[in-house]
Amino acid sequence: MAWKRENILFDVGGSYFIGATKIHLRNDEKLVWIEFDDNGNIMINLNIKDKDGNLLFTLRNNDWLISTSLQDIESPPAMKMVKFRDNEKNVRLGVEYKAHTLESFIREYQTILPYKRMYELLNFLPKEEIVVCKVRGLIQYPFHIHFKDGKTEMKNLKGPFTINSMMKLAEGASMEYGEVVNSFEVGNGNIVK
Repeated sequence: MAWKRENILFDVGGSYFIGATKIHLRNDEKLVWIEFDDNGNIMINLNIKDKDGNLLFTLRNNDWLISTSLQDIESPPAMKMVKFRDNEKNVRLGVEYKAHTLESFIREYQTILPYKRMYELLNFLPKEEIVVCKVRGLIQYPFHIHFKDGKTEMKNLKGPFTINSMMKLAEGASMEYGEVVNSFEVGNGNIVK
C-alpha cells in the first residue's frame, strides 16, 4: 500500500502531528524520521542511541545498516512495524503504521483522547482512510523519554531543547521531570529539537 504523507497522523506518546516527517530530533541530529520513495511508500529511518549517545541501531529507508548488541529486534516482512528492546541499556521502542477506517480510529482512540482533541484531529484527517504512525517505548538519549498511550514522560532533562513548541529549556538549564499530554500540531513537528 502506498501511504501518502498527507494521510499520516503521528501518534508519539500523547503528541499528535499531521504532515510531519520528523518524529524525534535533537538539534539538527535526526533520531526518528520518515522519507518517501518515488511511489509515495513510507521509508522508516532510525538512529537509536544509548544514554551516552553511542549508536545502538540504525535503520535507513527500511534497511538495517547497523545493529550492535540489542537483545531483540522484531520486523515483519511487510515493514509496517519495527520494534527493538535491550533491557540492559533500558531501551525499547516500537514504530508501527496502521490503516484505520474512521470507525476503527474512533474505537481505538476513544479511551486515549479527550473528546475535544478527537474532534480537532478528525477535522484534519481524511474520512476514507486514516493512517497512524504510532511510536511507543523508552529511549535514553538525549535523556529519559518514555512514549506511552496518551502521554510522554521525561526525566533528567537538560537544555537546550524545545518540546512541541510548548516547553523550552535554555542551554545549561535542567528539569527533573516533564510530561506532554495530548498536544496536537499541524505541520512538521518534532518532539525535541
